[in-house]
Amino acid sequence: MKIRKPPAIAAWLIERNSPLAGDLLEEFQRGKSRGWCWRHALIAVAAGWGQNVRVSQLYLKAYFIGFAAQSFAAVALCWFHLPPRSAGWAILFVHLLIVSAFFWRWVTDRIAGSAKADLRSLLTPHGEMDLRKRTAIARLVAGETFTRYLFLYCIWPSLHVWAAGATEVLWMLLTVASVVFRTTNSKQIADSGLSP
Repeated sequence: MKIRKPPAIAAWLIERNSPLAGDLLEEFQRGKSRGWCWRHALIAVAAGWGQNVRVSQLYLKAYFIGFAAQSFAAVALCWFHLPPRSAGWAILFVHLLIVSAFFWRWVTDRIAGSAKADLRSLLTPHGEMDLRKRTAIARLVAGETFTRYLFLYCIWPSLHVWAAGATEVLWMLLTVASVVFRTTNSKQIADSGLSP
């Protein structure tokens, strides 16, 4: 009997995103079409995206709170023409951004136990963490988001306020996309307890 090979990319997508990868590929071996294989690959990817949104709800809420607070602060600064748009101020804010990055790593180390901790995974619904610590990590995400974007707003001395705002929104969308479209393997889906 000749062994049928599924489309390579579809098989890879199924293996990375579906807890039923073996069963789906086995069904293809039994005679299902290539279109059937692609359809299930795309369903697995979409289910993975939905899974990532469900698992990352607290992280995304904290991120949006920090971004919204920063947006209001940036509008207020713009209203009062602060900071002055000069290269000297931009250099100062670059240094402050670097210092704040070290500060947030230190705070992450103190709260999460490691400066390289994945805050998104610590805020999953089934994490082994008490509510107080999860709240502290959510505040950490909001605070880090607030300072990062506010300092970036202040860095560009020659960028018009609307261009800076559009750039910040683009960064926000890219960050959210990196959370939503993160590849989730079968073990992560099974461990989360939220399988589709």
